[in-house]
Amino acid sequence: MQGSPLLRTVIMVVILLLTALPLWNLTHQTESALPPADIIIPAKIKTRIDLTFVQVPVEFQLLQFGKVIWKSESPVATIGKEFEIEFPKEGIDLEIKAAWPVGTEVSAVRVTVTPGDQEPIEKSAWGQASLDEVLTFHESN
Repeated sequence: MQGSPLLRTVIMVVILLLTALPLWNLTHQTESALPPADIIIPAKIKTRIDLTFVQVPVEFQLLQFGKVIWKSESPVATIGKEFEIEFPKEGIDLEIKAAWPVGTEVSAVRVTVTPGDQEPIEKSAWGQASLDEVLTFHESN
């Protein structure tokens, strides 16, 4: 082999130093090169939610984003309520929790969501003695 190992080492160090500056700039940017994306927060709209139980539960809870928005400890078979909630195009997730009396076999609940002046959207959930289900509702176009 021809050449000096010291010269080869110096050349390699120079090449590494030349690539270090662009690499440092790529991995340590303080500000984004892109402008911030516009975050669109949907307006709150009047939304009606109706619950229809096959068998009346002892209690139920309706949650959105992990927060209880509606609960009752002595509901009737069919109940409804209006809410002012954000309803984006992607839809909303509602978690329904219910507990039926001891000895109740399989039972169900139908959740009907009517966002603004849109068509109603229906989903059903089944449970045995209790229920904990997340239902996703999308606007009908």
